[in-house]
Amino acid sequence: ILKNDLTEVEIEPAKPVNVPKLYSKLKLNKMGSTEHLGMMVDAGRHYFTIPWLEALLEYMAGLGYNWLHLRLSDDQAFAFKSASHPEMAVPAPFYDQVYTADELKGLVAFAKKLGITIVPEINVPGHAASWHHIPGLIMPCPRFICTYGYAIPLNIESPKLLPLLKDILQEIKSIFGPAYLHLGGDELEQAELCYQELEKDLPDYAVFETSLDGLVKELGFQNVIRWERSSNENSTLAEVKRAGEITQYWVKSIGDYPELPPNAFSSASLYMDVNKDENGYKIYSEVRKTTQKKPQGIVVGTFELGTEWWMDRNVFGRMIAVSMGLMDKTYDDEAKFLEEYQKQCTTLLGEGSDLCHRRGQPMQPFSHWRGDQWDKRFTHWKIQVCTRLTDALEARTMRTVNPLSDGFNTRQAEEIALARKIFIKRLQKRQSKKMPTELFVMNKFGKLKANKDAYFYPPRANRNSLFQHQVGHTGVTVDLSRYFFPMERLHELVERLSHLGFNTLHLRLVDDFSFAIKTKSHPDVAWASKQGGNVYTYSGFRELVAYGHELSVEIVPEINMVSRAGGWFAAGFVAPCPNHICEQGFGIPLNLTNVPLMAVVSNVLEELRLTFNSPFLHFGYDERVESLPCLQEADINVDFNEVEKKATALLAVLDIPTSLVLRWQTSEDETGTRRRAGAITHYQWTNPPKDAPKPFFVSTDLRFDRQNENAYEIYQNARAYVEHDKVLGVLAGTLEMSPQAWNGRNVEGKLIAIAIGLSSMKTLDEEKFKKVYAKTCSDLNIQGDIAKLFGKARWSEDRWQEELKNERGRRSNLTCA
Repeated sequence: ILKNDLTEVEIEPAKPVNVPKLYSKLKLNKMGSTEHLGMMVDAGRHYFTIPWLEALLEYMAGLGYNWLHLRLSDDQAFAFKSASHPEMAVPAPFYDQVYTADELKGLVAFAKKLGITIVPEINVPGHAASWHHIPGLIMPCPRFICTYGYAIPLNIESPKLLPLLKDILQEIKSIFGPAYLHLGGDELEQAELCYQELEKDLPDYAVFETSLDGLVKELGFQNVIRWERSSNENSTLAEVKRAGEITQYWVKSIGDYPELPPNAFSSASLYMDVNKDENGYKIYSEVRKTTQKKPQGIVVGTFELGTEWWMDRNVFGRMIAVSMGLMDKTYDDEAKFLEEYQKQCTTLLGEGSDLCHRRGQPMQPFSHWRGDQWDKRFTHWKIQVCTRLTDALEARTMRTVNPLSDGFNTRQAEEIALARKIFIKRLQKRQSKKMPTELFVMNKFGKLKANKDAYFYPPRANRNSLFQHQVGHTGVTVDLSRYFFPMERLHELVERLSHLGFNTLHLRLVDDFSFAIKTKSHPDVAWASKQGGNVYTYSGFRELVAYGHELSVEIVPEINMVSRAGGWFAAGFVAPCPNHICEQGFGIPLNLTNVPLMAVVSNVLEELRLTFNSPFLHFGYDERVESLPCLQEADINVDFNEVEKKATALLAVLDIPTSLVLRWQTSEDETGTRRRAGAITHYQWTNPPKDAPKPFFVSTDLRFDRQNENAYEIYQNARAYVEHDKVLGVLAGTLEMSPQAWNGRNVEGKLIAIAIGLSSMKTLDEEKFKKVYAKTCSDLNIQGDIAKLFGKARWSEDRWQEELKNERGRRSNLTCA
């Protein structure tokens, strides 16, 4: 990656947020066997002023905390100005300050008066990009540095390293005393990627750790803490004996540890940056589980959180729930706990505190915080690390993956063989369902629909809908490849669709930006560059399908596998064209000459077919001209017609008739020689021709207002499709629309208009339509302004275009990175 091509994100310095003032103290009348209750402050990524830290210490003392874990180094900052090596000081991004020895000594003395021990962390031998001012201390692996941007390893073979560490740790001891020292040590397996880039064997980390152990003993440190090793059990570094006899656990949920050593510290399940939207009772419950493991200390993790994020994530409110977890009173009932929490919080912080009203929940949803604020900050950190440590490389290179496709070494050959065995076993286990001769029949309105004998799960009759639709298959498209819609939101959508008479939910699962389902046969293929980084599980979709089946809504999966297929990146099947990817950000084809590709695709398709309750399968785009620049860069020659022929044969093996496979209308000129797997054209950009020879689907695009169209105009557009003889399905198109955009574009109001337009009612004039629309809103008990908006968007067209432009740019940058 060229560092100059890493697009800078627009981000402002964080605004400091004050620590709340306590009006009383919490009485911790029992701490059990847990000796230490602590907070972690990530000064290795953010700068916290001394007055803010003093206020935090007072707040901690009032809640019974007696331990502050102060991280002084990470990739982003070396927050301590050493007297012996002042050049080591690197301020956190957006700040120009680090801590002096005198400032830290004053903080230690302040904490001691409050009964709080401060434990410093100097992270070695990873997460060390901030050590770059000493030549030769950082391993020179620029692609790893600029691609990952974190967990940058020290050069442990440098003769400068141990003498430097001795000087630094000697000063740390003079400030904080010899009782406790934290030496980090997590995510060391990332170093393997760096050394692979350099085509070097890993150095002997056991020798380094032995030397480090001797050094801390020579300096007189009494207790040395290290982070629990990361979860990569296959790493060659997993069994290296490390300096430090105390482990701080963090990798798994606390319930997944059978027991903890008696001297252990635990932050498991208590990371405030990733505890999502859990309330105080959930936090309290995790603390109770932790106390049962009897660790020496419990430390609340606040990795990557600056002062403003302490408020956004409601760390201060959650600290109260943590303290309550160490009280002698047990709360098995969530409602009773939350009632008591409210009382304690109000006593501590005063009436009217917003923190108390949240009852331990964050001040804003996790998806918004993680997707908007955190993504931007992390990208900024990565750019800074890349810029500080590297010069521009001559060319971009594809990011390292562990593909299924790099030749046939022993591991990969075994994986492909296993894939075929799974596939064959599944075919043998499943009772082959013979497809009916007639795949389509006429409904009572004389419109085409899929023969019920073509379903694995025959559809139920919808008896609770407000409308009967004339068209055989009607519903909405949801773009799960670009955005994460919580599963409960999808369940709510299925219910609303059913009420309005729709029977189809089309889910885009794979395109350029993600592979949004974690399949059972190939879980490692799941990948996301999208906002939030989430993918969906097999079991989650099975529950959605079951719910849809009860409400007569079928779920149609879409998987792009020819063009716009960058989501297959983790499988190693994407054509290697990094310049095209970073310049265009979309239009990423598969390497269609890859031999194992069809074997893996066959398993994925079979699993999708058995997971979802529709006979239809959507094969996505067929944009060949758009794919050519990438293929040319990768020096790959492809006969698209031959590829589509193979795909058709694969469908036949899986008993999936190509007549039930949808493909998006291509934006390119179609000729009679163009062959493709999938006989149903899904029109998106233009209306279907009046003389369309085959059954088709069509999307009425809800992304854009046509002169700020109202509900009646949307109704008229939908009504026009009913008149077509070959219409098989009509879907509301919402591609590129986030959950927030659904609200801003008033999709719910527009769906009502479409439902009326597709219904069996006689054609309505505008006045009669308005009455039906209003009555529908009333029958559905819809709250808010939907009836008043009458199908119009909440967002202006200018705002929507700006949102869309920004999102496309952000998404392209993520994919490139």
